[in-house]
Amino acid sequence: KLVLPPQMPFAPVVGRLDGILMLANSTALLEQSIDQLFDPNATSKFDDPRLQEALNNLPAPEDSLAFYDGRVHFDQMRNMSETIRQMAGNDPGAERVIGIMNVVFDELAILDYDCTVEYTEGNHNLNQAFGKLMPDAQDKMLYQVFASNEPISDWEKWVPADSISYSVQSGINM
Repeated sequence: KLVLPPQMPFAPVVGRLDGILMLANSTALLEQSIDQLFDPNATSKFDDPRLQEALNNLPAPEDSLAFYDGRVHFDQMRNMSETIRQMAGNDPGAERVIGIMNVVFDELAILDYDCTVEYTEGNHNLNQAFGKLMPDAQDKMLYQVFASNEPISDWEKWVPADSISYSVQSGINM
C-alpha cells in the first residue's frame, strides 16, 4: 500500500491472490474485490447494464477488456469538494475553489462510459471501442470543442519538413 497523507482521497494498493494481480485506489476496494472472488452471489461491474450493452456491441474480448465509467468517475471527483472543505477549515477562498472545480467537472463530464476490447485475427491485434455520451453532453463546452468538425485547410504548413510522423484531426464525430 502506498501511504499518502490522510486527507488524500486515494491510497493506491496492490494485491496478489494466486495468479491474480489486483490494483485498487483504496484498501477497502481491494478487500471488496477479494471478497467478491469467494462470494458466488456477489455483484460486479459486469452486472452493470451499460457494460453489458457495450459488450453486446463489440467483438468478444479475447486479449483485453477496458471499461471506463465516466459517470462514476466524475461523481467521485465532485466528492473531492468535501475533502477540500475539511482541509480548508474556515478559509473563505475554499468555496470559490470548490465552485470553480464543480464548473470544470460539469463541463468535462460528457462521457457516460467507454468500453474497449482487444482481440486477434490472424496476425493482427485489433481494438474496438463502444461508448455513450451523457444525455446533456451536447450542452457542454468539451463536446462543442471536439464536435466542431470544421474542415482543416492548409494543414501541410503545420508539419515540419523533417517529421517522422504526424496526425491531424478536425475533432471527433460524436
